[in-house]
Amino acid sequence: MDDRAKAQTGGKLTFALPVQADIQTAERGLRERNLENLSRLVRDLDLNVSTRWRAAHEMILSAPAFRQSTELHHIETIDILTVWEDYSRQLEQEHEQEIKKIRIERVRKARKAREAFVALLHELKHDGVLTRSSKWRDLYPKIKKDERYENLLGLQGSSPLDLWMDVVDDMQDEVERGAEKVEQYLKQQQKVVEIETKWEEVEEWTKDLTMELKLKRDVYDFVSPYQAMRLR
Repeated sequence: MDDRAKAQTGGKLTFALPVQADIQTAERGLRERNLENLSRLVRDLDLNVSTRWRAAHEMILSAPAFRQSTELHHIETIDILTVWEDYSRQLEQEHEQEIKKIRIERVRKARKAREAFVALLHELKHDGVLTRSSKWRDLYPKIKKDERYENLLGLQGSSPLDLWMDVVDDMQDEVERGAEKVEQYLKQQQKVVEIETKWEEVEEWTKDLTMELKLKRDVYDFVSPYQAMRLR
């Protein structure tokens, strides 16, 4: 091949390289636009965390925005899948966050309901309606219409009956601790609660003992039957 032919051939190759580069640049630009446009499009479709790929693919292809776009007609299926997978992961994360938020709200609601019901029980305790010897069947008619009881029904966690038992157990423990304290105090005073000992006597003996009067009376009511049983 002479120099002139070589020059002509070389010139054609040199001319073809920029053209090919321009084509590749245009194709990359088209793909990037399609990915961006499709990412916006899928957010306008009725897709959710339970939508599967086959259904999502059909919804995308049949969407008016997709069908009317001449550029999106050139998008590869693998690119549609990539966009869908990215959006699907986003939907899953949002779903998990929403579920977590709902669970936290349920826990908070249940906790506040339990606190309100326990406050009701302490009110009844303060008024003398609830005692350590109270029965649930006797207490129920008094609280069944109270919203603090109704608000706790059906929630996760401790039931009204469970909380009632806890309060009654705490009252029993409180009386037993009080009985030990009174017993130690009376031992120092050389006094003993007998079966015939009256409440007024115990009240007088323990007037200098730091303890609520109601608890002292509960201790007396607790100790007296116990003393009677022990002396039998």
